[in-house]
Amino acid sequence: MARRNASAPWAAPLLTALSLLGAALTAYLTVVKLTGGSAACPTQGCETVLNSRYGDVVEGFPLALLGLGAYLLVAALVAALAILPQRISDEADRAAWQGRVWTALFWLTTAMASMGGYLIFVLVTDLRVLCLYCIASAALSWGLWLATVFGRPWEDWGKLSFDGIVIALVVGFGAIALNGTSPDLATARPNLGDYGGAGGYGGAAIATVSTPDNIALAQYLSHSGAKMYGAYWCSHCHDQKSLFGSAALAELPYIECDSKGINPQPDQCKAANVEGYPTWVINGEVMSGTQGLADLADASGYAGSRNFSPAP
Repeated sequence: MARRNASAPWAAPLLTALSLLGAALTAYLTVVKLTGGSAACPTQGCETVLNSRYGDVVEGFPLALLGLGAYLLVAALVAALAILPQRISDEADRAAWQGRVWTALFWLTTAMASMGGYLIFVLVTDLRVLCLYCIASAALSWGLWLATVFGRPWEDWGKLSFDGIVIALVVGFGAIALNGTSPDLATARPNLGDYGGAGGYGGAAIATVSTPDNIALAQYLSHSGAKMYGAYWCSHCHDQKSLFGSAALAELPYIECDSKGINPQPDQCKAANVEGYPTWVINGEVMSGTQGLADLADASGYAGSRNFSPAP
């Protein structure tokens, strides 16, 4: 019995390696998210995902932190598989406990793989960006799932398949409920911003007050043909708007890229090959990320007064 249910010799080392790689990756992203830093990534898409509504499980709790916990739990379960044979002398009891641990591994890795698939789906259909960290994490979770499924001879593949389908459905519907796919669901998420009725979401309110020079710069940027591409849920876009202040927003040459936002123009964003938010295009120059108003003035050739500090 014990020999028939023995795991493959490569299973534990592979599970350990993949889980530790995943833990290192998600630990880095957790630190970046909690400290407000920027992830070292060749594409702007990583920043876009981290600062999108998909970057948090709930407000203030990064999705990367949940992933870190899951990867560490996988490593702990694999360690338990190595320790159990030394702690339980009875062969039947040992086999039973090992079976329970493998079942827990299957449930956990199935949930992780399902979440990885959901996030890839979001990248392709909603955010439309390239996030290498997201792809790497999804690949690691799928590798853990495959190593778990084929790492031991399961006795009841029918029950295993049924459990996997149930777990995948629970994770999928749970993720949709948390992140929202419609106005009704999304209004439960405070970080999505204010809903503007049929016009869509407008993002969190801007509290800073515009100086006259802030307004003048916004007007100049608009008249000169500059464009600011962003999304209502993007925290960096909110920071950029806050630098201008509330009164300058009406003058800002802002283009909403998310189809759920107010007056969305996703086709323009696609045509401009926008990879992250905010993205400025000024006189043919592409400027990614939140920009200082003086930098925008320099890039656009603005020659007016530059008392750009937000008014108290």
